[in-house]
Amino acid sequence: MQISNLTLAYLLEEIKPIAVGAFVNKVQEIEKGVFKLKLHTKDGSKDLVVTDFALFFTMHSFPAKLNPNTFFIKLKDFLLNKKIISLSQYEFDRIVVMEFSDYFLVLEFFNNGNAILTDKNFTILQVLRKEFEKDRALARGQKYVFPSSAHQNPLNVSFDFLISVLQKSSSTAFLQIVSSLSVSPLVLEGIFFELEIGKKSSSNGLTFGQVQKITEKIKEFYTVKKSMLSPVVFKEELLPFPLNFLAEQKPAVSLQKALDSYYLAVFQKPVQGSLKEKEIGLKRLKYSLEEQKKALELLEKQVQEERKTAELIYGAFDVLKDILLAVNAAFAKQIKKEEVMYKVNSFLSVKNPSVKIKILDLDFSKKEIILDIKNE
Repeated sequence: MQISNLTLAYLLEEIKPIAVGAFVNKVQEIEKGVFKLKLHTKDGSKDLVVTDFALFFTMHSFPAKLNPNTFFIKLKDFLLNKKIISLSQYEFDRIVVMEFSDYFLVLEFFNNGNAILTDKNFTILQVLRKEFEKDRALARGQKYVFPSSAHQNPLNVSFDFLISVLQKSSSTAFLQIVSSLSVSPLVLEGIFFELEIGKKSSSNGLTFGQVQKITEKIKEFYTVKKSMLSPVVFKEELLPFPLNFLAEQKPAVSLQKALDSYYLAVFQKPVQGSLKEKEIGLKRLKYSLEEQKKALELLEKQVQEERKTAELIYGAFDVLKDILLAVNAAFAKQIKKEEVMYKVNSFLSVKNPSVKIKILDLDFSKKEIILDIKNE
């Protein structure tokens, strides 16, 4: 499954409300280069999975590797109990920056993906995959440099820029815009479709009016609005909203759930492992099932107890109503609580012999009655 920079922007809108403000409890590698951050969030413990091209909260229990890459061991040492301050996309590129009080965790979702931990001056402390390029080096001690791009941020596109780009080319307008802006070819095709501009129109064949409309539409499509989010899957591509020109778009509950389902199938595929690893896996599965069975039994017991309590209170409802009326009347007459308790308890001892009700304490200031209710 593929996601564009636009889909990534909407994906962060789903993730940020839960991730920002959460604390890192664990860092675990799932598969080579794929890991999860176990976060303590305002909604409890949640696993944020980071793959080579996306990140998402999972509803499934993806087991950790027995012998993780040293990077993830070191990453845990740095990030344990650290709070996520912010989560942002860099220049509408496929790069996410996770900010902590003392660190940045930069996640690159292109090529084979990468994860880089830096200090607040962007000096690299740990890197998943070392890379040495013409204009940057990804290695410990080096300054992290965001990758240079010939593609402009679509939110910054202007009419003048687009005109200059198109006038320099003899290729189609579609190809020239794709090569100059960080726009998804599918999304741009949707823009051309809405504006009724042919995909094969030449760069110098567009009118100024058409270029102006393309400029406005690109900004409109790339301005992230939660109201626009309506995820769909088209073939192997995940989109944040349907595109009118595409057929057979399958709706998804959310971007995260679509990714979660996709990776559930990927991670559960048969793998070749040692006999010892398989035995450990079976033991983990057996233990998990036994724990779930115990939890279910405990839950059923609690439900039965609560049902009995509810039935008991319901059966004594009329008597409880009389108690409230009597106590309220005594309070209005300023009768001492000891006298009230004695008189009401004496009345209760003969009023309803099938259910034993007794006032244990009264607190007129808090308007509180503590009762003992049980079957005879």
